[in-house]
Amino acid sequence: MPNLLTYDYEYLFPDLLEYVGPVTYNAFDKHFYFYTSEGFFRLDKSLFGKYSKTLMIKPGLLWQSGQKAAIGYRMNVIDFQFVAKKSFLFLMEKRVGFYNNGIITWFI
Repeated sequence: MPNLLTYDYEYLFPDLLEYVGPVTYNAFDKHFYFYTSEGFFRLDKSLFGKYSKTLMIKPGLLWQSGQKAAIGYRMNVIDFQFVAKKSFLFLMEKRVGFYNNGIITWFI
């Protein structure tokens, strides 16, 4: 067992190793979507009021550690907005991606 005084988060919270970034609302299908270190997800609510996430795509982006006055990783996706029911643009520091029904096109 690790020393708990060292704040071993991976041991204490093994299911919380996902960094959550921008969130947006898709007015075309009336769902919330969010980006994490594991990809783009849709937030779904069941008839019983339970929430679950559905992976839309994992683009395989490289993560850079750290930034000023922060703990953890720097978000590589800054923002994303839907332009159609299954299409969105996402902004990164040096390029833009366009997701369209399972396919990503990159713009520099």
